Order: sequence, then C-alpha cells, then structure tokens
Amino acid sequence: MLTVGASYYMTNGAAVPTHGVGEGSPGGGVATWMARDEYSVAGAFAELLWQSLTVQGAAYFSQHDATRDSKQVALLADAGLNDRQLDRFGLDGGGEVVTDVEYDVSTVYFRAGYSVIAGETELLPYAQWDTYINPETIQSKTFGGDNEAGMSDDGRFRKHTLGVVLRPRAYAAIKIDGSQHVQTLNGVTTRYPEVRSSFSVFWEL
Repeated sequence: MLTVGASYYMTNGAAVPTHGVGEGSPGGGVATWMARDEYSVAGAFAELLWQSLTVQGAAYFSQHDATRDSKQVALLADAGLNDRQLDRFGLDGGGEVVTDVEYDVSTVYFRAGYSVIAGETELLPYAQWDTYINPETIQSKTFGGDNEAGMSDDGRFRKHTLGVVLRPRAYAAIKIDGSQHVQTLNGVTTRYPEVRSSFSVFWEL
C-alpha cells in the first residue's frame, strides 16, 4: 500500500558546467555561467495505493555554494534579464559582476488519481500540483535558463493540473491534461493555461 524512498547527492568538491553561455540548457546541476559550484541535493518520495486511489508526493532541495565566471556572466547582458536578475548578477550598471553566490533550489509536487476500470479499459482522472523555485535561473534556454521559473520576478512558479489517462488496452494509453501556470511578473500575479495530449504504446522486447 505504501512506498517511500529518499535520495541524497553531493558533488564532494567543486563541479563545473557541461558547456558555456549561449550553448543551451546545462546538462547537469551547474549553471552555464558558473566557474565552479559545490552543491548537494536531498529528496524524498512517497506513494500510497488504496483500492482504486493513488496518491503521490515528492520534494527535492538543493543548496549551492558557487562562483560565477565573470566573462560568462557578461554574456548574459544579451539574454533579456529582468531587473531583479540584472541586479543579482551585477549587470545593472552599478558596479562589477557579482561572482560569489549561495542559493537554494527546491521543487515539490503532489498528485492524486482514481482508477475506474471497466473490463480491459481503464480510465484514470488525476490532479497534480507542482512548485519550483530557483532564484539563479534566467528565462532564455539558449543562454542556459528555464522558460518558466526564469520568466518570473522571483525565480518561482506554481502549476495546477487536471488530466485523464485512458487505457483502451493494457498496451496503449491516451493522456490529456490541462495546466494553469501561476507566476509573478513585473509585480503582478499572472496565469497562463496549457493543454497537452499524448499517445503511448507499450511492448516487451
């Protein structure tokens, strides 16, 4: 009925980015504009199965002690940063680039679904809530950022999702869901919707 798990990771010294600013999103936990980054990640997961009800939740927290590369940060001047980000990086014209930085990243989600089974067909409506906070990220993916948290004033967003999964057969699934993203943009709480659909087929090799 109940599954729980936990994980922990640390760099055990300084880690470096996989590539530089302008080469896309990072391939690991180190931002593209860093010279070095020592960080740790702790997480926990739980899943409860009770009759036709499934409830899941997970939370992950990461602490970073990093040094930015001043030359890479200078390239972010062309990345469309908002006022908070310009001030954070020292690109607002008021002085030198800020290189030493400590910050925390966190993400949490909860999901609940109820399985309705009629013969071989399964119908699974579900609801999900997500939140993500990363004050160091920016919007432009090309420059190594994130288009959701990086768009907001404070580096965070929340997402509310309602969806349904239809399995007409055990080997096939159709998924349709809609989400509402909530962010603070220019001091105003903004919301924008998103609708997704997918079709999956499963087989054994």
